[in-house]
Amino acid sequence: MVCASFLRRLSLALLLAVAPLYGRNPPSKVLANAPSAAHDRAPATVPDEASAARGPADGAISTRPDARTITLKIPAPRGLIVDRDGEPLAQNQIAYQVALQFRQFENADRDFVIQWARTRLGLLQTLVKNAPLKTDDELYDHYRHRRWLPLLVTGQIGEKEARAIESKLTAGLILNPLYRRYYPQGEIAAHIIGYSGSVGKLPTGPINFNEPLWEESEGRAGLEKIFNSQLTGEPGMKKLLFDENGNKLLEEQVKRPRPGGTLVTTLDLAWQPSWSLM
Repeated sequence: MVCASFLRRLSLALLLAVAPLYGRNPPSKVLANAPSAAHDRAPATVPDEASAARGPADGAISTRPDARTITLKIPAPRGLIVDRDGEPLAQNQIAYQVALQFRQFENADRDFVIQWARTRLGLLQTLVKNAPLKTDDELYDHYRHRRWLPLLVTGQIGEKEARAIESKLTAGLILNPLYRRYYPQGEIAAHIIGYSGSVGKLPTGPINFNEPLWEESEGRAGLEKIFNSQLTGEPGMKKLLFDENGNKLLEEQVKRPRPGGTLVTTLDLAWQPSWSLM
């Protein structure tokens, strides 16, 4: 007859013999339900291909203070005003303004930036008459906040004058195109057609989202004012991307501007000159 003490000793020996096997090789059921070492780590520490593939617009702007992503409004051309036969009474033409385009200077101080600008503006005075003067503060503030965009330094000039000086502009001076209103019939029916003017000056200081590329216009008198909403088009949009060295990485027209509607009047240019004499 087997005594109880012998059975207890046998059970203990079997338990000790099996325990090391489970310590080295856990059962398959346990492996299937247990998380692997990879699942125990934070997934952000091992990026996958999708997160690693980034475009130029995904740059960390916050860690690169000189890099910029800029969105600008493209003002739409105003609609035409025509006589009963379609002859233009008010239309648009391309004009230009000379602009100062700063470079990205490394560790440049105020005096260097102003001297760089003054050298180019001095040359410009010999090419364009009555160019408005810029103060030192205006030049340096533009460099600090808006150097990615041109600083307009002249009034509007026609295409003929622009082409005459284009080859004489030194590095840092560019021609910036824009639309301006043109009345091909001169004074004929001017009191009826009216005129348009600037909505306001371009902003200064830090660049705003969707600010205009050039000054927008609005009707101020006559038909230009009465039908301003119909003559005003729908602006477009442009996106610019610059790296920390001031190099332009992207210039994309996100949305094309849509011109304003054409206003057809009952005026007849064939008769209007004789009316003006009455």
